[in-house]
Amino acid sequence: MTLNKLKFLFSSCLISIVFQLNAIENFDFRSHAMDIAQIVIKEMEDNYDLDCIGTGGSMPNDLEAIELCFVAYRKGSVKEAREIEVRATQRLTELINQDKKLYPFLREFPFPTHRVEISLSFRQPDDSYYSDGSLAYTFQVRGILRYKVNNPKTDKFVFLHQEPFEEAQKIIKSDGNNTFAKKLSNKSECTSIQYEKASSKDDSGKDYDIMSNTMQNALKERINKLNVQYGLSE
Repeated sequence: MTLNKLKFLFSSCLISIVFQLNAIENFDFRSHAMDIAQIVIKEMEDNYDLDCIGTGGSMPNDLEAIELCFVAYRKGSVKEAREIEVRATQRLTELINQDKKLYPFLREFPFPTHRVEISLSFRQPDDSYYSDGSLAYTFQVRGILRYKVNNPKTDKFVFLHQEPFEEAQKIIKSDGNNTFAKKLSNKSECTSIQYEKASSKDDSGKDYDIMSNTMQNALKERINKLNVQYGLSE
């Protein structure tokens, strides 16, 4: 190979690198990240009968964290909330890591699940929270899923349960086909999922409790202690 050919190849590579750097500099990664998030939002809204009420995250100079907020207008349970949290988090993390355009802007690669923050609230049609001990709110912070209920006397959340996200994943995996939505036969065909509502009645036709008796008693005890602490007991 002659010296002139080497110079030509070097110049071509240099020009290509400059163009790629310019493209990266002018790329709106925040908007692109939200476009990816919209895919997950559509899937979750269709498959779990949710409404997305907010998006956000931390994206000053790179994609540090991304947040989606959902609401379900029905009574909720820890089991359903866990599945929605895990499915949404896994799906969005997967799409982010697969996107080549977004790769240069990720705070870390692979983009971890703890940087995808999904929150979910269960509300009544008038947007108020249920005060019967059923789950009101769940969210993930630094890899920990936290579940809360509403205290009817203070109209504030009360801690119910928490678990590492990895533990929630194991529980969902062990549940197998016992799911609140049909599984994807092909991950690229998100529209193939059909929402399957969870029944609020058991096989005998009677209404069943969202929480076990043990969990209900523990919750009542916690609420009573808070009421005494803040002078709200009757």
